[in-house]
Amino acid sequence: MADIRPFLPLRYDRSVVGDMHNVISPPYDVITEKDRVALQAKSEFNAVGLDLTNPSYLSETGADQRHQKSRETLNAWIAGNVLVQEQKPCLYVVQDSFEWKGQKHDRIGILCTVKMEKPGKTILPHEKVLDTPIEDRMKLLKAVQAHLSPVFFVCHDEEKNILSAIRNLCSQSAPESFEGSQEGLSHRIWKVENPKDTEQLQRLFEGKNLLIADGHHRYQTSYLYSLSEEAKSMEEAKWMLSYISLFPSDGLVVSAFHRLVTSDLPTKELLAKLAPLFDIVDEKLDWQTFERSTSPLALVNGAPGRMYLLIPKKDFPLLAPELTKIPTSLLNSVLLEIFRIDITQASDQKKVSYFPDEQKLLDAQKESSGIGFWVKSVFVPDIFDATKVGYVLPPKSTYFYPKVPTGIAFHLLKS
Repeated sequence: MADIRPFLPLRYDRSVVGDMHNVISPPYDVITEKDRVALQAKSEFNAVGLDLTNPSYLSETGADQRHQKSRETLNAWIAGNVLVQEQKPCLYVVQDSFEWKGQKHDRIGILCTVKMEKPGKTILPHEKVLDTPIEDRMKLLKAVQAHLSPVFFVCHDEEKNILSAIRNLCSQSAPESFEGSQEGLSHRIWKVENPKDTEQLQRLFEGKNLLIADGHHRYQTSYLYSLSEEAKSMEEAKWMLSYISLFPSDGLVVSAFHRLVTSDLPTKELLAKLAPLFDIVDEKLDWQTFERSTSPLALVNGAPGRMYLLIPKKDFPLLAPELTKIPTSLLNSVLLEIFRIDITQASDQKKVSYFPDEQKLLDAQKESSGIGFWVKSVFVPDIFDATKVGYVLPPKSTYFYPKVPTGIAFHLLKS
């Protein structure tokens, strides 16, 4: 069962850093170098200075010293009271307000710690993890001895008991409010430290599964570290900094990553290879038409201004039935079967590029000879159904929007 608990957050002293808008950042894996520079320009104390330091920090021998720099920065911020630790265990309720495709949404969740265990029973991963990100995050974790970015979980709350309890807690105090690191995104934060209130939330999560929405590599890294000899004496290393949102909820927005595949396979030949697997419908290139269709995939590099909707045949031969509901699993089977690309292999990972925005895929395609695919969003119940029977999805199968920011609170593994 899910074991959550309050913790002693390491947080920014607002009297030192000012507006939280200037010090929070998106998680490291969606930050470009241009983004990193812009975030650092907002404040010398921006969280990106811990989670994704300047790549120019290299030793004379060329060894990467970025993680050592993160440790030095963290220690300096603690010594200078830029970061201070709460004196009583607490958790935070976090409400994100944002706009998605012209509609306003509010997503609510809690920031706490979760007892780590081997993924697959209570903790449900839905995407495969790759070795390279884990190696990098492990070096950072060992250097800073802290969780910097929370793992984003989703918990099934069918009867809305957890949501009701959270809303009741929020009604008892005023929140701290600040703008997010992305345009149109704002946050409201409530601190919950009354043991009676935190214990109520802990009981409500008993017997629940937690689906990893975002942060698979962070979770796997921290879990592996918790098993190490080095971490055995650190109780906090057994607990993961976590943000837990709830399902069903209108505020839980899931988008998809579209794919650009490196290949010189002619469109006519590709369509012939796809024909035994999919019913193919030739349509005018239009995102709204694709969204309204029943097709989970669209090939978008055919004739100018055209797209090919790909609807899997009833007895799709390459996947188990639970996975045929997952658009990225369908596409991944095509990559393996037709392109001979296995994105879990390091040698093949550069052959596929990912775009959370459908237009950016089209723009990138104009400058390359790759083959583009639009991908429909997956439904959260279908993710739960697949993971509960042991299936995992290909990397970058989902894009839960917005990302949970880094910097609201950090979690020290040892005092």
